[in-house]
Amino acid sequence: MPDRSPPVCKIMNHGRFVYQQSKKLQENRRHQRQNQVKEVKFRIIIGVHDRETKMRQIRRFLHEGHKVKATIWFKRARERSHREIGEQILDEVTEELREVASVESRSSLVGNQMSMILSPARRLLDALRTGRAGREEAAPKPRRAAREAAAAASAASAESEARAPAAGAAETAPVEPAPALAAAPGNPASR
Repeated sequence: MPDRSPPVCKIMNHGRFVYQQSKKLQENRRHQRQNQVKEVKFRIIIGVHDRETKMRQIRRFLHEGHKVKATIWFKRARERSHREIGEQILDEVTEELREVASVESRSSLVGNQMSMILSPARRLLDALRTGRAGREEAAPKPRRAAREAAAAASAASAESEARAPAAGAAETAPVEPAPALAAAPGNPASR
């Protein structure tokens, strides 16, 4: 504290000081968020359910704060001749994710791939910073144990209903068994 009168000085071990500073830097790095570019590949002959699965992956990556590279992969030469289908798929991805993502860059056909980079929308990034991302959109899924407990409870109640006699069961007449089918030439039971 050089501005005090008389000046105050602290005698310390320099090696220990350097070690503590390095530990503080490591702790700060641990708490920093590392954003990555995640890649999701599409083919032009992709099924509806596969596309939905990949869209869920993209949404999850964006909600985690990562950038996403959506790539259309043209595996065969005959697929490369239909470039407009790849552009159509990228347009559909952009349209479906317009609330949570913005297109950062879009490339034309390079080699056998066409790609675009999506970044999280400003609104989503603000929600991530405040810790409210995705809470309004996704309801919590029930856990497996809770589902199994509910199934066991319903099975136990069904079993107890089967054991307990119904009210007024003694008053009803017993049910007669159905008469046997007459032996007929076309009846498979008569063989």
